[in-house]
Amino acid sequence: MNAPRMISFWLIIFLSAHAFAIDPNKTITQYAHTVWRTRDGFFNGTPRAITQTADGYIWIATHNDLFQFDGVRLMKWAPPAGSELPSSTINALLGSTDGSLWIGTDSGLARWNHGQLTLSKDSQGRITSIIERKNGEIWFSRIQHFQRYGPVCRVLGDR
Repeated sequence: MNAPRMISFWLIIFLSAHAFAIDPNKTITQYAHTVWRTRDGFFNGTPRAITQTADGYIWIATHNDLFQFDGVRLMKWAPPAGSELPSSTINALLGSTDGSLWIGTDSGLARWNHGQLTLSKDSQGRITSIIERKNGEIWFSRIQHFQRYGPVCRVLGDR
């Protein structure tokens, strides 16, 4: 590489790096920040579960609502027309490595993936937690209605 090209290269590197740096004269309070709080009336209750899906969305469940946050906007989520969650009461969420959102409700388990809501068969009961193992298996715990304890279950396909 000849000398003028080398000088141009380093000038571009140093000047572009400086151009995108944070202004050291600004305090943290001068940057934009938005807060959504229960007391402001946005949520209908305290958040019960939170997760992030592989596409970057953050999902927040309150007692009867599910919200999707894209980094700028917080939007209330609703299932597509003709489908619904097993119950409006959401207890657990999991963003799995395949990009799915698993939703544990008071009456069963649902999966939101690529714009489709699928209900898991044989998952009746109150879903209390959902996890994903390193091998991709989805496990959840549930409590049958009017019982104190319930089984731990593994999802196999849609069952």
